Amino acid sequence: MQYARQITGSLSAVVAVYLFAVFTGVSQAQVVAFGASNVAGEGVTPDQAWPAQLERLLQEKGYRVHVENEGVAGDTTKDMLQRLDSSIPAGTTVVILDYSGGFFNNRKLGIPHKQGVADMKAIGNRRSAAITWDQDCS
Repeated sequence: MQYARQITGSLSAVVAVYLFAVFTGVSQAQVVAFGASNVAGEGVTPDQAWPAQLERLLQEKGYRVHVENEGVAGDTTKDMLQRLDSSIPAGTTVVILDYSGGFFNNRKLGIPHKQGVADMKAIGNRRSAAITWDQDCS
């Protein structure tokens, strides 16, 4: 249930950012969902993964949007950092960053939490995003 609330809150923020883009003259928003297994849709078909569902929901509401699924199952935070630039093309309007899968995979492989936080901060810095990291994120 807590995860569902987090997703709902994140999606609300995405919709708000998207609406801002629409009302400031962007003809079609390019959204990139970036992360690991949770984004990729591990265990479901691509059209059942949440990025595809989000795209359908927004399009049903009349928004011109494409949501690109850039989730890779098994990625660590370092893997995410290494593919960041190739996964998020120029002109992207909104990036949805799901860091939970990267931290989960780090933990499975014995990668220190501090390294994951450093990787995520580097992702934030490279995307020129103002991201505040909670040291308890996992």
